[in-house]
Amino acid sequence: QLSSVCFDRYQQYLSGSEKLYIQQISSTKRKREYIAGHYLLRTMLHQFYPRRFTADAIVHLPRQAPCFQDTSINLQFNISHSRGLIICALSKLGDVGIDIEAPKSKRNIDAIAASYYSNNEATLIGSLDDPIKKAST
Repeated sequence: QLSSVCFDRYQQYLSGSEKLYIQQISSTKRKREYIAGHYLLRTMLHQFYPRRFTADAIVHLPRQAPCFQDTSINLQFNISHSRGLIICALSKLGDVGIDIEAPKSKRNIDAIAASYYSNNEATLIGSLDDPIKKAST
């Protein structure tokens, strides 16, 4: 839970195209998730490359995923957000894709695992003592 002051400050780090993109998002909640996710990306970039990336390093054009403006940068990223949860991944090895989905209702994780994963994977998931897994079942 971040304050409005944080979101106002975080918006200062967005590129012009990112600012234009969030103007088209109607949901205040989704705007805040977008801003927080892109600020998280910049925080991660700064940890690994302290002086390389400026605010305008990332562009987000209509109907495209955000990307680096400099196409020679050998680094990929992906951001996902859902219902207040945010995840960001960076990769030097090639494309990276992540997705986070906070379900609106409880789900039976063991039944899903049994239907979609191998027996070994489903058994492993079934053996997990995880609070999120317990809350979902």
